[in-house]
Amino acid sequence: MGGIVLDLLPEPADVHGDRGGVTVPREIPNALEKLGSRERITRVRSEQFQQVVLLPRQVHRRRIEANLPTITVDLEAAHHERSTVADGAVAAAEENAARIGIEVLRKGGNATDAAVAVAFALAVTWTEAGNLGGGGFWISRDQRGRVLAVDFREVAPRAARRDLFTRPLDSGAIPSSTEGPLASGVPGSVAGLALAHRRTGKLRWRDLVEPAVRLARDGFVMTDVITTRIARPKFRQRLAADPEASRIFLPNGEPPAVGATFRQPDLARTLVAIRDDGHDGFYRGRVARLFEQGQKASGGLITRGDLARYRAKIRQPVHFRFRDAEVFTMPAPSSGPVLAEMALMLTEF
Repeated sequence: MGGIVLDLLPEPADVHGDRGGVTVPREIPNALEKLGSRERITRVRSEQFQQVVLLPRQVHRRRIEANLPTITVDLEAAHHERSTVADGAVAAAEENAARIGIEVLRKGGNATDAAVAVAFALAVTWTEAGNLGGGGFWISRDQRGRVLAVDFREVAPRAARRDLFTRPLDSGAIPSSTEGPLASGVPGSVAGLALAHRRTGKLRWRDLVEPAVRLARDGFVMTDVITTRIARPKFRQRLAADPEASRIFLPNGEPPAVGATFRQPDLARTLVAIRDDGHDGFYRGRVARLFEQGQKASGGLITRGDLARYRAKIRQPVHFRFRDAEVFTMPAPSSGPVLAEMALMLTEF
């Protein structure tokens, strides 16, 4: 799954500049430079920028520092109502998901709750990266300074061989490690999010998954960014090669039209199972049986047993200091240790 970073802003926050509700890094086109301290924007669409940040009214004068191009939108202007969220922000690759995260904060949820809700929403609206069939890492820090590091990367199915991607098949072809059913690992996203929520969440699990259920069942407006990505030859060819993927993302042989309502009823049913039964809703029962059937039909190796045995793992985070900053990051197999090594090298300069 794509990286999710959600945290509560410190109090007090540093203030830089007087752009009001709009943060304009240097990478933003000069066209945005005309925005003054009294102006507000409710929406900016650009193929170049895929990150949307929504801020509650209480923090609209604070600047969020980011390495990625970021557009910060005053929530009061966007919704024409006063936000009840204090010192919270949500960043996501897709607007619907970001708004769901803000709504969770408004209802009294904490950063964990918002991140879980955003992750499941992205499984509906940003399937290129946010998804149920992948894995990843989670690292968070609560108000008491306690750090939670969760490893929910995919693992190989039990039937996988050490020489799986070097030994020719009966046809003589070498299996691909990046495409096709044999390239799939046992997914960890649902297990990782469930574990993080059990440890540090505040709101009910079902209330965090329900917004994603509605997005999949009722649909969302297809954007030009998503349609353009689907239409790219590389992605279009991959989708067309799979009957189910083609049926969903290439109806009538073409990507969904911009502005059309895009519904995913099968995904909605999977999310309902996760909403109602949590971890077991995905790794056991109907979803697991369908997963196994799909793997068998396509030549994959993942079984219901592989799914039932999967567990996300709590890891000891890598902890180091870099100049005046205290840094916590994920251990291997993430790139956290490489980050620590680079930081230690830079301390010599």
